[in-house]
Amino acid sequence: MPAQFSTDPKFLGKKIKGKMIKALNKQFMLKAGNELSEDIRRRTRLGFGVKDIGRPRRKLKPLAQITKIYRREFQNKMSSLTKPSRSNLTFTGQLLDSLKAVKSSTGKVTIDFVGIHKDIHGKRMKNIDLANEVTSKGRPFLGPTNRELQRFRTKLINQIEKFL
Repeated sequence: MPAQFSTDPKFLGKKIKGKMIKALNKQFMLKAGNELSEDIRRRTRLGFGVKDIGRPRRKLKPLAQITKIYRREFQNKMSSLTKPSRSNLTFTGQLLDSLKAVKSSTGKVTIDFVGIHKDIHGKRMKNIDLANEVTSKGRPFLGPTNRELQRFRTKLINQIEKFL
């Protein structure tokens, strides 16, 4: 008896779609999103931002001299991941640490800031509001660079290939 093979695109599409749904499930996307968040944190702490999603990284805008003086005065309250003269969005570390994958579904993930930021004087504000303020002052950083995005896409492709 001869073997039968289907080349019907609808059949193949359904099969591949089913495998993608299994591969890029909610749990995997949440994990991949948190890894992407870590990439963004690492790059930003090194002093680099990104103007738009998928663009190359670029140096963050330098700190004003007055900001450097202010940061020197409170150096004992600063994160161990920064220095008074370094422009890397890390004074206490709270803002970058609050960047997480907050929502996922099959093939989708949302990265956002969670929680409340408390500065060294006790002033409180939502981390997302602080991130918007920092970005509006010329230090855009939220979003993957072209390389980070490529790594993320490769991770998704590798995951899909495991299920094919």
